[in-house]
Amino acid sequence: LHSFGIIMILLLLIACVASRTLAASHVNFASFAQGFQHALDDGAISPDLLRHVQSLEGRAGSALYMEDQPILAFRNSLLAHVTHKEWQARYNMFEDCYRVNSPGVIQPLCDMIRSYEAKYAPEAMVPDPLDLKGLPFGYYANNTPAAVRLALVPRGMVVSWQNAASYSAPPKVLYGKTETSLTLAVAGSQHTYGTVYFNDVVLSGLDPSSRYFFQIVDNPALPLSAHNYELSSTWNFTTAPTKGDVKPFTITVVGDMGTVNANGTSGAVAALVPETDFVLHIGDISYADDFFMRPGQPGDDTYESTWNSWQVWQQPVTAAIPYMVLPGNHEVTCQEVLGHIACPERQNNFTAYRNRFRMPSVESGAGSVQNMWHSYDYGLAHFINLNTESDYPNSPEGPGTRLGGGPFGGPGTPNPSQLAWLEKDLQAANASRSVTPWIIVSGHRPIYSSIGSEADAAMYQAFENLFVRFRVDFYFCGHIHYYERLFPIAAHVAQPFSGNTYTNPKAPVYIINGSAGNVEGLHQGTINKNISAFLNINDYGYGRLTVFNATHSHWGYYKAQDRALNDELWVVHS
Repeated sequence: LHSFGIIMILLLLIACVASRTLAASHVNFASFAQGFQHALDDGAISPDLLRHVQSLEGRAGSALYMEDQPILAFRNSLLAHVTHKEWQARYNMFEDCYRVNSPGVIQPLCDMIRSYEAKYAPEAMVPDPLDLKGLPFGYYANNTPAAVRLALVPRGMVVSWQNAASYSAPPKVLYGKTETSLTLAVAGSQHTYGTVYFNDVVLSGLDPSSRYFFQIVDNPALPLSAHNYELSSTWNFTTAPTKGDVKPFTITVVGDMGTVNANGTSGAVAALVPETDFVLHIGDISYADDFFMRPGQPGDDTYESTWNSWQVWQQPVTAAIPYMVLPGNHEVTCQEVLGHIACPERQNNFTAYRNRFRMPSVESGAGSVQNMWHSYDYGLAHFINLNTESDYPNSPEGPGTRLGGGPFGGPGTPNPSQLAWLEKDLQAANASRSVTPWIIVSGHRPIYSSIGSEADAAMYQAFENLFVRFRVDFYFCGHIHYYERLFPIAAHVAQPFSGNTYTNPKAPVYIINGSAGNVEGLHQGTINKNISAFLNINDYGYGRLTVFNATHSHWGYYKAQDRALNDELWVVHS
């Protein structure tokens, strides 16, 4: 963003937060008193305390609530006597606890809820109420799995989902090769960062190119005989082919999506599921950090609820085919304008991204970097997904920057640095060209573009030599909100081609595909014909890559509004 844009968005953010605080404070005080009434009905507090709370209604300075001794006494009384029925009432009472108070008051209120959960209702551990916004009806009451998603791992598949309450046993998935023979069970892990609960179960040792059906066990603490097969949802997926399998495959590529301006892209991606092997999302996934730019949209007005809305919205895709992701700048922290200093620690340093997905970082030798970079094989291609925000020299969002992301590898961590890992991974992939002749790298930020980007020089210094040395075929990226197909480029010199076929390119083919949607809109610019073959600044859209065989791959860019082919390219190795 340019400085003027930053100033305008900052003013908008301040105005948005201030208006919500002033407009909702009286409502919040009233609902607070109503919540006490529910506690009173359960015999948890005295009528005198209730009258005292009601007398505070409408007074300025909501911090009085947490400094007032009768309120503190009520807190202790509540922890000692409150019932689960009362908690359900208080769930509604605190629905706005994140939005309507100043940060100093917000956290004590929500901590009060958490103290009750941990001490008196461990079977119903639920997140802060606004974190549940954007999730399906019944999600809290029934602890229903939501936002089911798949990801590739070698000879297997990761099944992930989220739910409101913590399980009292490791999450579990039942699976098998027919819908009526889910006879295999695998347990996984559950984790949270102070919001909803996230579950990852790795199904390993699966047959390649095979269809499997699965269900999520509703209560993993009970014997499997207690599982209700008839009422539980059944999903299915197809595993990846073996490395080197010559069968053609097709993927959908999207970047810079979010929940606004993305209906066309989202609808097209969902409609294409039967013709797609997996989706590759090249960063800037939900635009949750731009939540303040969408005032007045119920269920989509906080950082966490925007993540929830986006992941639930995409479930028809993510629960049917693998959805592979990498981080962008909008994944770093809870809002981009003020940076990490304005966010709680649990919403900094890619925490939401690292918890809400499970990519094959461990399986590809990257260590415990939690999705920040990874690689995988699919038939005739080797895919590498990078982190262009941190973990390389002069990275735009690394330690010490406004957003302050990383580090995840290198000195001070248990993991190899991203560049060391990348060089090793590329070297191995290049040595296996007879099996996987295509090397496809993706990252959020571009190295080259017609209009330029703020990290071009750092990206060039860190990555281009490796890309050229190990003969990377494609580099997919986003960040700039338009579509652009560049010529093969090395050391700032393009290898021009006429027409839509690049035969034996001597450098990577660079594709900028940052136009899936997003609340910030499309970028404008003019084409640099020295390096660029095609530019579309007017249409949202998505890409499709088909690897036909060892020598021919086809790329197409489609406009979201009518799904019409807008640009295409054949890359041919003779």
